[in-house]
Amino acid sequence: MDRYINELGSSSRKPREVKSKLDGYKEIVIDKVDTFGANSMAIFKFIQKKGYTGGYQTVNSFVNAHKKAEVKKATIRFDTNP
Repeated sequence: MDRYINELGSSSRKPREVKSKLDGYKEIVIDKVDTFGANSMAIFKFIQKKGYTGGYQTVNSFVNAHKKAEVKKATIRFDTNP
């Protein structure tokens, strides 16, 4: 029991790096969304032709998250004095 209490502060485990099948295609996806406003299915079919082996849901989740981040970034408001 003392061993666990003494080692509580030390972190011997390193966080693992999770790699996605989409990692190599993220730049293409962002480019298609930003410049052409393409939807998830069109992007999915496009990167499938380029060799993507993952699923549609992964692409759809990434596109939706990217769109939400862009909208949030674009709607920063500030007040001015009258």
